Amino acid sequence: MKTSYLMILLLVNSFVYGQETRYVNARNGLNIREKPSLDAQKLGTLNHLQEIKIIKKTGIKLSINDAEKKISGEWIKISASQQDSIVTGYVFDGYLTNKKDKTNVNLWSINDFIVTCPKNYKEELKQSIEYERAYWKNVPNPFLAIYKGNYIGDYFHLNFEDSEGKIYDFGFGKNDFGDIILFENDKDFSDNPKYLDQQFKIFWEWKIASFPCCSVEYEMVEAYLPSIVKLEMTAKNTDKK
Repeated sequence: MKTSYLMILLLVNSFVYGQETRYVNARNGLNIREKPSLDAQKLGTLNHLQEIKIIKKTGIKLSINDAEKKISGEWIKISASQQDSIVTGYVFDGYLTNKKDKTNVNLWSINDFIVTCPKNYKEELKQSIEYERAYWKNVPNPFLAIYKGNYIGDYFHLNFEDSEGKIYDFGFGKNDFGDIILFENDKDFSDNPKYLDQQFKIFWEWKIASFPCCSVEYEMVEAYLPSIVKLEMTAKNTDKK
């Protein structure tokens, strides 16, 4: 009976940790290894602030001296995005944090925004992200804007326009529209006329999105971009009806 109880407890712990999210808190990146050991083969390097999922804890303790500071923790098994695939391996959890501060992205370095990107596109992606950060720096959350529709030009555009004529493009964002169906057809992205030129209250945040980059030949990259997390139609639209 005692053995059965311990097995159930281990299974429960494994399930709980499998649902947890952490973020890398290491400016120079965090190595992910094949086994829970510093001598194990390195599978890759996780970026600072990159999101990971905990699969299980190993109970194998470790202490590291970093810049005259002792960091203690243990090896855990995790999964994370690497290039175009998901890698599974072990990391030292002393360099993980429970919560990523998305409210102060002006303090991030440009590299903090990038999750995965081929080396030959990284400089161009940095320039693009620098532009996005400056463009969105003082945008309130939420803010009011009118949906102007979507179109595919050099890339996919999803445009909203505020009262001053400023355009906010969520084309590459990892968007959640909730019950609002902006497109009548997800295959050709035909705009739903019900919502065209209608005003919305837009709640947004910087989220990890996958999108093609950059000039010449497109490659899929992952980076933090402004993304819609909630849309609300305003009373102004209701008054028109």
